[in-house]
Amino acid sequence: MKRQLHSMDSLYLYLDAENAQICITPVFFYDPSTAKGGELTHAQLLDQLRRSIKVLPVMRSRLERLPLDVDNPYLAEDPNFRLENHVREVTLPAPGNWQALRQALGDFQASKLDTSVPLWEMVVFRGLSGIDWLPKGAFAIAMKFHHVVVDGHSLIEIVGHMHDEGQTIAAKNPELAQRRYEAPPLLDRMTQAVSNNLLGAINMVSPLLSAAPGITKTLVGEISRNATSMPQLPVKTRFNAPVSAKRVWDLASFDLPTIKQIAKQQPGATINDVVLTIVGGGLRTYLQSKGDSVNQVLRAVAPMNVRHESEYNQGGTEISYFFPDLPVHLEDPRAQLQHAATSARKAKEVANGLGGRQMNDFSKNIPAAYFSSLNLTGMLGKAASTLLNMNGNTVVTNVPGPATQLHLGGATLVNLSGIMLIGDGMGMNHCVNSYDGKLNISVVSCPELMPDPEFYVECLLGTYEALKQAFGIETPNPDAGSKQTTAKAATAQPEAAETAAKAAKPATRTRKASSARKPSTRSKTGTAKAPAAASGKSAD
Repeated sequence: MKRQLHSMDSLYLYLDAENAQICITPVFFYDPSTAKGGELTHAQLLDQLRRSIKVLPVMRSRLERLPLDVDNPYLAEDPNFRLENHVREVTLPAPGNWQALRQALGDFQASKLDTSVPLWEMVVFRGLSGIDWLPKGAFAIAMKFHHVVVDGHSLIEIVGHMHDEGQTIAAKNPELAQRRYEAPPLLDRMTQAVSNNLLGAINMVSPLLSAAPGITKTLVGEISRNATSMPQLPVKTRFNAPVSAKRVWDLASFDLPTIKQIAKQQPGATINDVVLTIVGGGLRTYLQSKGDSVNQVLRAVAPMNVRHESEYNQGGTEISYFFPDLPVHLEDPRAQLQHAATSARKAKEVANGLGGRQMNDFSKNIPAAYFSSLNLTGMLGKAASTLLNMNGNTVVTNVPGPATQLHLGGATLVNLSGIMLIGDGMGMNHCVNSYDGKLNISVVSCPELMPDPEFYVECLLGTYEALKQAFGIETPNPDAGSKQTTAKAATAQPEAAETAAKAAKPATRTRKASSARKPSTRSKTGTAKAPAAASGKSAD
């Protein structure tokens, strides 16, 4: 079947730069003890992936681009596709601790993806014996995709098919294995490019007219509400700057039932509002530690999935955005949550009023030749960077996690996270996901802007503990036999005030991590420790 990308898909391809390729990378942690024989070998993993790829044509397809990108690329089955070329294994040097894994994942995210072949690659990390929250023999998998073919939601669909549970569903639907992408001959594509560009311009009108009443109503409402003050653009922080080609990454993990309990303390608040509060409070502590101002509110760029039902399991990108506040200007945790909840609600109302779905349809129909001409003149990247700077300070993207526990060749998925993209003007990105009773917030930046991601994670955890203290919430003790848990979040509460108090001091001090999560804490032998874990459901 024919599969041509739309203009917003193509935009991610054109925005690739030497210092920032537009890729997203889910990271998985597995316990192999539940697999047959207590391990998942490289050969067994390849067999597992072969079964998955049969129903995932996007993973077998490469881009077919036209000269000068006069039209959007097509996806087409790669006749030279070999799974072995996309999967490799790395064994971390002893002691195989959290710091070594973080470094390896940062380097993997910084490496360039070959866009002439199917746009993904996988690395299996073994030798994780120094990470004591993982069971013996555990391994991690990082799977990088170019954003041109997936967004967060379509990526989760791929992840589902990759695991045992998804393969069971695929086996009952053999028609899924029949899907193949094919591109028309070059001459036909060149001919079609003329009509596509003309029709694209015409097709932009319909979603714009559809959204016009909502846009007018929303703008009038905003003007009347803010009649005495002009809307303020976000202030600039150290993260709204050019980025290098290097990447740093770290992960904070929280007890999801506790996050839900915190949300209930503020009428109308959601789990996402608690996340925005944690990010805002963490940024406040981190920026204070660097001597930066925290007197003004910051703003998040938050993607939203706007798919129609017919567009599920089709891959690609179907997103819009809203722009909630990050309450870095407030010190009191209760006030932070209240502000985050109120701001997020208003931001969503504005986004819905402006027609997120219609604006996405409008953008998808922008003539490809227009984006291509901007790209060839070097204006596209500058325009995108300027637009991001005008709207936010950091990205906070919520990628829904699997609703049930997953297995890969029998190996149990213990936890998962993600590494998102950054670029000039937006040098910090948070990936939020839930899985098996945990809510994870990972952060990616470059070392020039964030030399100490492990400290930023401490700042996030300090805000979480401060929220618990403010509302008198205690994290329940995990099951005594849990292999995933090495520390009890409840023991970290006394350290929250200490972390916040130290934040105003120079960043060269000795740092002490909250015991709720210890990837950034080193024992005398260099062993890394990590997040507490518990059972539960998806954050959605």
